[in-house]
Formats: sequence, C-alpha cells, structure tokens
Amino acid sequence: EARLFRQMRGHEVLRFFAKARPGGNLQRSLELADQLELDLTRLVANCSTGMRHKLALAVVMAVDCPLMILDEPTANLDPTVRGTVLDLVSEAAARGQTIILSSHVLSEIEQVCDRVSILRKGELVATQLMSDLRRQHRIRGQLTGPLTDPPEDIANGLEIQKRDDGQVVILTPGELSPLLGWLATLPLEEVHIEPVGLQAIYDRFHPRGFE
Repeated sequence: EARLFRQMRGHEVLRFFAKARPGGNLQRSLELADQLELDLTRLVANCSTGMRHKLALAVVMAVDCPLMILDEPTANLDPTVRGTVLDLVSEAAARGQTIILSSHVLSEIEQVCDRVSILRKGELVATQLMSDLRRQHRIRGQLTGPLTDPPEDIANGLEIQKRDDGQVVILTPGELSPLLGWLATLPLEEVHIEPVGLQAIYDRFHPRGFE
C-alpha cells in the first residue's frame, strides 16, 4: 500500500513530489490524475486504498526517467482504471522507458510485457520472450483412427500426448502454419486450437496443489 502524507490533499502531494525529485513534472502528474479519475481535493487520510494507489501512480509515472519499477500497479483498481494503467505502461515503453512490472494477473503481463521472468520461492526459474510464446499453440482433438507420426521437417519440438480414450493434445514450439498440412491428414474431430498462454508456462513451475 502506498504510504503518502496523510494530512496533505491530493494536489499538494503531486506538487511536493514534482518539486522534490529530478525530472518531476506537475502538469504531467495532473494529467495522469485526470486520466485515473482521481479527486485531488481530498485529504490523503480520507482516501480509499484504491485512491491512494492512483495518487501514487500519478506521482511515479509522471517522472521522466529511463527505468520505472511498478509493483502490482493495478492492485485495488476497478477494471476501467486497470485498463488505463496498462495503456500508460505501454505508452511509457513506446517512449523508450524500461519498465519492471510485477503482477499476479497473468493476462495483464501478456498484454503489456515483452519479456517475462517467473520466480519460485525467491529464485528465478524461467525467462520467456512473449513474442516466442505468442507463436506457440495447443491443439486438442478426438482421434477416430490411428495417429500417424509427423513429418521430420516439423517434428522437432512438437509435444504429443495421446490418451487411451483417443484424445490427443499437441503442443507446438513455434508457428502453426507448417503443421496444418499434417493435421489435415489425421482422423481428428472436435479440433480446438488455442494459444498456449502464459498460464501454461507458469504452471510448469508452480504446479497446483504443490509447494
């Protein structure tokens, strides 16, 4: 939770930090507060947790700096303001700022991040480029006949899981298009193709039900 001066009003907090730190920009802070739908006339002591969070974001994101560290930047915010914060993060990245962002909301990470690192018990266990992940797909289907092996030119990296009831799951390491010709030859019905998504990567290192 953001710890701010409780006896100041919102606009006083913005003014203080704009003057206190290099690169501070009061006008930019005021613009951000407006985008975040923040009432700057209230005392910080009378603000909700979400309002204080928005005030802290207006302070931090107004600074012109090469590196910005955001810890759970959308916590305690309603869905509309969450979207605004993610847009602001993307805009900062587009301007050339580096943003280190921590979040437990994987969909938000997928939306704005270029590279993702996963921690387990304080240790770095995986790093994933989102551009690579977006090319990976999971194919689910029901076999009505034998499953033939994929051609050698597309077999490298494929993960194929076949169950006794005929259900098959195929995980692709890269582009989907080279596999379509082979898939068309398989006796499959009820085929579903979906992006792998960050959840699948996260679950490899945080299996449910285990510490």
